[in-house]
Formats: sequence, structure tokens, C-alpha cells
Amino acid sequence: MKFKASPDKFEAENALADIMEITKFSQIKLQIEYYGRQGGRFLHSDFITDDDGFSEIIKCYKADGVKHEDTDDGLKTQFSFNVDLKRLLTEIEIDEHGHILD
Repeated sequence: MKFKASPDKFEAENALADIMEITKFSQIKLQIEYYGRQGGRFLHSDFITDDDGFSEIIKCYKADGVKHEDTDDGLKTQFSFNVDLKRLLTEIEIDEHGHILD
């Protein structure tokens, strides 16, 4: 979620773009690292942005798999992520983490 001092300054398009960027970058990162393990030039990739809030949020998402499936009308792509909820949900009290993580 993105919060602004004034609700009038909230830009839904920017929040949506950030959410979409997580999956877009994750797909590219997984491909780069896969090819790196196969002898390619790059073993790792990082996301660089001047959006301080987003740069912290994207660190909470670790893509660990992607699956592509041909369908009758296109291609279905599924990602699996490990999400560091404790880091992401900083406003949640420690004693509440168990309820969320279960």
C-alpha cells in the first residue's frame, strides 16, 4: 500500500504500476539467473530505482519459480514468491505476526 500525507495526492496508477513491476522484474530476474547458471554472463540481478519506498517493498518479494503453460488462447504464467511479511508489514505488532502468518 502507498500512503500520502493527503489522500488527494494518492495516485492509483502509480501503486498499480509498482505492483505490476514486481512480477515483471521477477520474471526477468529469474531468466537472467537461470541463464547465468547455464554459463551466461550474469549470475544475479538487482532492481534499482530512486523510489525509496518501492525499493524497500520489492526487497520483501523473492521470486522462487515461474511456470509457463500454453492455453487455447495464449500463455498462462504463474509465479511463486516467498514474501517477508514481517519486513513488509512493519506496522503489525510482533505478537500479531502469528495470526497473519498462519
